[in-house]
Amino acid sequence: MKKLVIGTRGSKLALAQAEHIKNHLEKMGLEIELKVIKTSGDINQSTFSEIPLKKLFVKEIEEELLAKTIDLAVHSMKDMPYDEVEGLIMGAYPEREDPRDALIIHNDIKVIGTGSERRKVQLEAIYENIEVKPIRGNVDTRISKLYNGDYDAIVLAAAGLNRLGLENMISRYFEVEEMVPSPCQGVLGIQCREDDEFVRKILDLLDNKELRKVVELERIFGKLHNGGCKSPIGAYAEIDDNNAIVWVMKLVDGKINKKKIIGKVEDLDFFEKEFRLI
Repeated sequence: MKKLVIGTRGSKLALAQAEHIKNHLEKMGLEIELKVIKTSGDINQSTFSEIPLKKLFVKEIEEELLAKTIDLAVHSMKDMPYDEVEGLIMGAYPEREDPRDALIIHNDIKVIGTGSERRKVQLEAIYENIEVKPIRGNVDTRISKLYNGDYDAIVLAAAGLNRLGLENMISRYFEVEEMVPSPCQGVLGIQCREDDEFVRKILDLLDNKELRKVVELERIFGKLHNGGCKSPIGAYAEIDDNNAIVWVMKLVDGKINKKKIIGKVEDLDFFEKEFRLI
């Protein structure tokens, strides 16, 4: 039996996501090992505004893929840089969890914690007379800071809370129209080497072809507008028959611009043109 090694970050959420994919692959008769890799984003606990974001959570993992010390890697797609790495491909987008942002409330809301500028500007539009303060750390760390009294509420991705079995902590979901998610929020991507035909064929069996189209649309918008935690943008796409419905947002001169765009799924030129206009 061929053994495959999955590279993953060591946070509870990253491990839960990697274990989820490991279980899928083991059901296909494969022997799977997890290898925990520390990334610069795990080591540097400064606020996002103080550190460079390029490849913050993936650089070291991609280096191990290229070095063939691991065979595949499980990523949260919202953390993935937009520039492709030569020799690596995204072999599968198996599923999408709940894409929405979620609020966990501990006290009357006066101070809300988030590490995302995208969330910050949309929170300030939703709530009056609140302070939005930066927060760093994994899910457990942020929840601890909330219950220690540093914040009255925090915003996290519903997908991560669901994957950790913490959905009962959620006080409110923000619908995608009111708080447009980060591009590809809730999407898992499995990365592998381009020349690894064995792994590519396996991952093709896990790939959700409709979700792949959604990822393409959302990442087009993100790349056009330099998406990342420093850039207050959002994009969320759904497919309905042959049409794609895409909600997008961007902060322009201190004002939030939001737009709902509908077009044919395959007409990427149309969407790119519309995306440029926001």
